Amino acid sequence: MSAPSPTPASVPTLDLKALESFRTFPGGARILTDSIAAYRRTAPQQLASMREAASADDRERVRQIAHTLKSSSAMLGMGHLATILRQIEQQSADLAAEAIDKLCKEAESTYEHAEPELAAYVTQ
Repeated sequence: MSAPSPTPASVPTLDLKALESFRTFPGGARILTDSIAAYRRTAPQQLASMREAASADDRERVRQIAHTLKSSSAMLGMGHLATILRQIEQQSADLAAEAIDKLCKEAESTYEHAEPELAAYVTQ
C-alpha cells in the first residue's frame, strides 16, 4: 500500500496556473466560471454517492465516480483531490473495504478544505 497522503491543510488547495490557463483563450473566463459552478454543484453529491457505493461494496461504481471526479478536479486545479481520486480509481478493485472508505473520506475532506478557495476564486 502507498504512503499516506498529506493532510489537506499541508498541501496546496488550488493550482492557480491551471485555473488561469482557461483565461488565455476567447470566452475562457466564462467557461471557467461556468465549469466551477457546475463542479461545485455536483461534486458534493458525487462524493457522497461514491461513499455510498463504497459502503455497499459496489467497487465498479466507486471506480466510475472516482474517474469522473478525477478528471474535473484536475481540470479545475484541484490536483491533490485528483491524486486521491486516481488512487481510488486504480485500486478500488484490490483494496480492503475499510481502505476504500478511508480514501473516500479523505477525498471528501480534501474537497471540503479546497471548496471555499475555489468559490473565492470565482468572485475575484
